[in-house]
Amino acid sequence: MNKNAEIPETLMVDPIYHLAASLLHDAIAGFNSGGSFDEAIVIQTRDKEVDAAHKKLAKKLTRRMEADPEHVKDYLNLQFIIRFIERIGDHAKNIAQDTIYTESAVDIRHGGDLPESD
Repeated sequence: MNKNAEIPETLMVDPIYHLAASLLHDAIAGFNSGGSFDEAIVIQTRDKEVDAAHKKLAKKLTRRMEADPEHVKDYLNLQFIIRFIERIGDHAKNIAQDTIYTESAVDIRHGGDLPESD
């Protein structure tokens, strides 16, 4: 497949992957079970953790590209992978927002105010 040896930074993807995967799992489970309003709010907050992890890792990979130009293509591929993983977190947040809408008929997307929890 790839002629080059695996770069060690590949292992840095695991933490953001696990954050996003658990976030998506919880968002879908909450939506399917008519999840609690509070759980949906927590998912919104957890998405910010995924965003922060993405931003931090993207900066590290950019620095590695500058320091190791021979592997720029590999680092660029990792940049795309972590961006797509970050989008998984965004989709989970959207599912949580849909859960809130389903439970309260209040649309909190685009800066809408959160309704009071029960």
